[in-house]
Amino acid sequence: MKNILLSICLSAFVLPVFSQTYAPFPTDSTVWREHYEVWDGPFFQYGDVNFYTMLGDTTIDGKLYSQIYGPFQSSDLPIGFIREESKQVFYYPGYSTEGETLLYDFNLE
Repeated sequence: MKNILLSICLSAFVLPVFSQTYAPFPTDSTVWREHYEVWDGPFFQYGDVNFYTMLGDTTIDGKLYSQIYGPFQSSDLPIGFIREESKQVFYYPGYSTEGETLLYDFNLE
C-alpha cells in the first residue's frame, strides 16, 4: 500500500514538470484580448477589453516580422511587429526607430 501511495504522489509532482512541450509563437491570423481595470483606492473607475490581431508580415532589416494591429489603430497602420527566433520573441514598435526589444525568452527555465 505504501508503494502505491508513493507512486501516486511522485507521479503527481514529477510528471507535470516533464509534460510541458514547446509550441511556436503564433504568427498569423491570431487574435487576443487584453482586459484591464482601473481602481482609485477602494473604488472601481472603469474597465475595458482591447482586441489585438496579427495579420500579414513584413521585412525589417532583413528579418521577417508579423504585423500587430491594435484596437485604436487604423487597419493600414500596425502598432508594432513581432518575430520569433530560437525560442525568443522580439518586438519592434511601429511608431519608433529604436529597434527591436526582447519580449520573451522561452529558453529560460
